Amino acid sequence: GFDMTHILSLAGTWAIPGRTRYHFVNGVISGWEVSDILTFHSGMPYSVYISGDNENVGTIFGRQQQFPQQVASSHISHRTTAQWFNTAAFVVPAFGTRGNVMRNPAELKSGRLINDDMTLSKSWNLYRDNTKFELRGEFFNLFNHTNFGSPGQSVRSSNFGQVSRTLNSGRTIQLAAKIHF
Repeated sequence: GFDMTHILSLAGTWAIPGRTRYHFVNGVISGWEVSDILTFHSGMPYSVYISGDNENVGTIFGRQQQFPQQVASSHISHRTTAQWFNTAAFVVPAFGTRGNVMRNPAELKSGRLINDDMTLSKSWNLYRDNTKFELRGEFFNLFNHTNFGSPGQSVRSSNFGQVSRTLNSGRTIQLAAKIHF
């Protein structure tokens, strides 16, 4: 399984109060609603592996890769997208032997996730109370926070230890108008 040490998800909806004695002004300022989902997690574990049949055991159904030998700590003091971990810590073991790295070691985790999705909406009654017009704006990754994915994981690849993708896309804004009847 995956050890996701810290996960926090908060969700809420707020019907913004506000009413006046003027019908037209109420149509503009009252009835707005804000919804939000805020998510944090400490990072997804991932494995490093070697491609090919280094153990000389042939193809085994259900086993897609073989693991390298860890010869030093994978920790580095300052992670960058060009070097997420100490790549020199992992080497290909001698041919015919098995590496000592297991699946999803605790020290290998992708970047943390910080994400905020928000909706702002307003409804107006149309003909009767059961017919409404809704205007809504939806904002995904509201603060446009970059959340790095896992780095290249194959010891022999040119992108080993380099992050080249993100966990989510950049800010997306979606506007919608609906008639409920």
